[in-house]
Amino acid sequence: MPAEQYSPNPKTSRREADLIVRLTLLFKQLWKTNGKTWHPAKTLGIITPWRAQIAQIRETLAGAGLDPEELTIDTVERYQGGARDIILISTCANSGFQMAGLVSLSGEGVDRKLNVALTRAREHLIMIGNEDMLRLDERYRAFIEQYRLQP
Repeated sequence: MPAEQYSPNPKTSRREADLIVRLTLLFKQLWKTNGKTWHPAKTLGIITPWRAQIAQIRETLAGAGLDPEELTIDTVERYQGGARDIILISTCANSGFQMAGLVSLSGEGVDRKLNVALTRAREHLIMIGNEDMLRLDERYRAFIEQYRLQP
C-alpha cells in the first residue's frame, strides 16, 4: 500500500482504516457462512502503533455501521497476553521516523513489538501498510518476503 499523500496527520491512514473495515466485514461474513459464532471482542482484534490511527479506525468502523466498542482496537503494548482468532495490523508507517518508533529491538535483535503483534493471532493474521517503508527494517522485510500475497 503506498504512502498516504494527503493525510491530515502523519500517524493516520484513511486507506488502511478503510481496508480494516472491509476485512472486518469480510471475516464477519465468513464466520456466518461457516456457521461459526462471531464474538467481536474475542474473534477479531486490531493492532496499530498510533493512538491517532486507533481513532481513525474507530471513526471509519462507525461510519460503516459497525460498533467500534465491540472490538479491541489498541496498540501492541496493550495486547500482551491477549489473543484473537483474527488479528488485523495497521502499521500506518509513512516515514523513516515512524519506522524507528515502530521497531523495538531486544538485546538479541528481535523486534519485541512485531513479535507480540504476530503471536496474538490464533487463526488469521493480516498486516497492512506501506510496503516500501516497512521494507526499510530487515525484520519487516523478511516478514514481507516470506508472507506477502502476490496481487
